[in-house]
Amino acid sequence: MRTTIAWWCAVAYGIAVIGIALLAPLYSSATEDSDGVQSLSTATLVEVEGVSGLVTMSVPLLVTLAVGAARVAPTRWGRPVAWVLWSLLCVGTVLALMSVGVLVLPLTVALLIVCLEPGSARMAERASVPA
Repeated sequence: MRTTIAWWCAVAYGIAVIGIALLAPLYSSATEDSDGVQSLSTATLVEVEGVSGLVTMSVPLLVTLAVGAARVAPTRWGRPVAWVLWSLLCVGTVLALMSVGVLVLPLTVALLIVCLEPGSARMAERASVPA
């Protein structure tokens, strides 16, 4: 149950991160003209970075969906794949901590909870049944 809640929180947060990239003013600038009049302006991540900013902010949600799919996969490779995906997201989060990585940190922690949880009882039954 805790795994399901953590995964759904990660999905919701991944969607929120995309919304932040689209709507929240993450950049601000001040300009001054020759008369000494200052003007302040703000811009969203997508306004500054374009489509690449949106793609970058979509990666955590895509990784979350892939980890969820890997965790419910009926094969024995699901859990290792989920750990590899989480590790890659963790590396990306650490590398981006000085900019947008702070936004992705809660999602990374939620996916850690998902990866730490052992498989469900149904998955354990499948693993113990001889082929």
